[in-house]
Amino acid sequence: MRILLLVADSLRPDFLGCYNPARRTRVVDLLAADGARFETAVASAPWTVPAIASICTGVAAQRLGLVRWEQPWSPAAATLFSRLRAGGFQVASFVFEPAHLFFKCPEAAVAGSSQDPAAMRAWFADRGRGGYFAFVHYWWTHLPYLPRRFALAEWDARCKAQLATLADPDPWRREKNRAALRELYARAVDYFSEEWLPALLKVARPDFLIITADHGESWGERMGPAERPRRIFDLHGRHLFNEVLEVPLIMHAPGLVRPGVVRGIARSIDIMPTVLALAGVREGGDAIQGVSLLPAMERGIAANGPAFFARNRDFAPEEALPESLDEAYAEIGCREGRWKVIRAIETGAARAYDLAEDPGERRPFTPREGPSAELLRALDAEISQAARRLDPRDYTAVRAQLAQLGYL
Repeated sequence: MRILLLVADSLRPDFLGCYNPARRTRVVDLLAADGARFETAVASAPWTVPAIASICTGVAAQRLGLVRWEQPWSPAAATLFSRLRAGGFQVASFVFEPAHLFFKCPEAAVAGSSQDPAAMRAWFADRGRGGYFAFVHYWWTHLPYLPRRFALAEWDARCKAQLATLADPDPWRREKNRAALRELYARAVDYFSEEWLPALLKVARPDFLIITADHGESWGERMGPAERPRRIFDLHGRHLFNEVLEVPLIMHAPGLVRPGVVRGIARSIDIMPTVLALAGVREGGDAIQGVSLLPAMERGIAANGPAFFARNRDFAPEEALPESLDEAYAEIGCREGRWKVIRAIETGAARAYDLAEDPGERRPFTPREGPSAELLRALDAEISQAARRLDPRDYTAVRAQLAQLGYL
């Protein structure tokens, strides 16, 4: 079997035609129509490292404790890579830069950069008709939303210039600049769907294709009048609103996956057990929180319990790695059905949203009774189970380089 897990960075579902009739992304839309499209899928974190770690382990972000690029992955959480390799699959991953994503997860078997499409396609061509599991982290839907590889210094300069447009002191110009960035982002999504993706699929020819994202994106809309986005982390990473947590989830496998729309809420942690189930590989004895989505695709509805997610603190480059839950996370939340609750770790304050009545999450309330209070109890039980001890180490040598990415 040939399995391709494609994670497009910062890809929002509402910029794909299969989720939003005002858009047209022909190739992705056709794959969604011929496969299973999950109506709502929720990421485990609003930025890349914890979000992708959850996808690859089936464990929610707050239990993994991975909140920094330079942290080693815990040996206690088996990865999709190790499980499939043990099941006889040839494993490889293609990331935005081999020196960053997965550089503390050697079992991911990084074979190159997804920003070098020709070399990546050559790897797939060399597989012939043999089986494989490949993880591809697509980068060009991430700021600066341009489909070419940049040297780090130029990439950093372009991102800072774009962020500066969102800090314009004039409100009218700032809104105009935000609209221009959204349009550039839309064109980046179009390129992903209409040019990059078909060229890859032509040579990869997967039997089982998953298209999803690590997290969504925003452009400073939630900031107060005096606030301005100054780092990439301000666009995704600083809050837990749905625009940075909801992701597309499409599974395409003719003859293996029943086509249709799957209602309810799926979770990014469900991807790993779904792949293992379809590949016929046993999960093992580790505490995977996700569950296979194969039954959900058969019945057309996903009902796997609360979707937990976490936002870590914004760390300064000189700070040591966190050693406890309260040092690592700013907020942890969960969503089930129409209800969403979030607790601030430092203060203990909790807020809730009724997404049926308030889909824009503009009217938070204190969850004192009813379904929101019940969900808060489930959240608090999860918080009590989350990782309390992380892996503190001094990675001073790599912090300067990682800071250039805008996340430290």
